[in-house]
Amino acid sequence: MVSKRFLSLINLLLAAALVAGAALLARDYYLGLTAPDEETAVAPPAPAPEPPPPPAKEEYAVIVSRNLWAEKFEAPEEAPPPTPPPQREPPPRLRLLGTSVSSDAARSRAFIEDVARRTQEMYRVGDSVSGARVLEIHQNRVVLDNRGESFEIRSFPDSLPVR
Repeated sequence: MVSKRFLSLINLLLAAALVAGAALLARDYYLGLTAPDEETAVAPPAPAPEPPPPPAKEEYAVIVSRNLWAEKFEAPEEAPPPTPPPQREPPPRLRLLGTSVSSDAARSRAFIEDVARRTQEMYRVGDSVSGARVLEIHQNRVVLDNRGESFEIRSFPDSLPVR
């Protein structure tokens, strides 16, 4: 095992080396670094060579005679874009509240809420609901016609259809 006296001696030598190094750095900083010798001085860079002169106009005659940028083919005529189909008006916002179905279609009734106007009414086949005509009344669903397009509303939209 190393004795305490030996460790103290090593610590004292390391501290002396640290102080000497700091003193040398401080002396160089305050006195200024020495100028580099003429032998180690960096020489200025050599001037860049002159670029070659541009080609004569005669050398461009080949390009002009070939006319690389002329259109060799005529662009095809573009057909006018197709006319978009007319915007279909969405069906009215209706909610089926319930149905009363009879074997006689004339006696079947549907209770429908017009969500936009917040009204609830009873309808039969052939009646008009917010511009849509009632075509069929079934258990839990009603088929309507809105300007030639049929759509249906259900009592329970997330449930399986009852047949």
